[in-house]
Amino acid sequence: MRKILLAVLALSLMAIMLYGAVASAAWFSATDHVAVTATSGGIDITGNPTTMTVADLMPGVYSDPQEFQIYNTANSTVDVKFRVTDQFVSETYSGFYNKIQVKVNPWNCGAGPEEATVYEGLLKNLDFNNSQQTLFHDGLPVNWTACYHVRFELVPSANNSFQNQGANFNLVMEGTQLENPGW
Repeated sequence: MRKILLAVLALSLMAIMLYGAVASAAWFSATDHVAVTATSGGIDITGNPTTMTVADLMPGVYSDPQEFQIYNTANSTVDVKFRVTDQFVSETYSGFYNKIQVKVNPWNCGAGPEEATVYEGLLKNLDFNNSQQTLFHDGLPVNWTACYHVRFELVPSANNSFQNQGANFNLVMEGTQLENPGW
């Protein structure tokens, strides 16, 4: 029995020594790195023209088309989706701004006919975006321009008190990256 116990003890001691020899063996290794610089992209859209004058609005008669453009400049780094809204500034007669209707048609910057109307209604409710049209349905690429014809009229219910009056407002163009689920 004593011989068996000594044999087990000897085997255990050899196993511990063998494990220690393997576990403490020297292994070659090396470390390196890759330098990473991360920068964010950017969006830069501009509107053209910067000012627009539409004179002689009449009830129920649209003005001649005025061209305006949305340009995703070369300073942008991503394609954009965009929308256009309005922003009231002032009016010479109370309620005049609320009597203006607008009709918006995309077109191929002079190279073809207008597309179907993307918005027709009161100016104060103006809100359209690129997904409502064929040409830039999937976004406006960098260094590309989207062109529109816009027409204005007074609503047919505008009475004589709206003669020789006016309003100032902005067409507001917003752009965002295509992946933005917000709009």
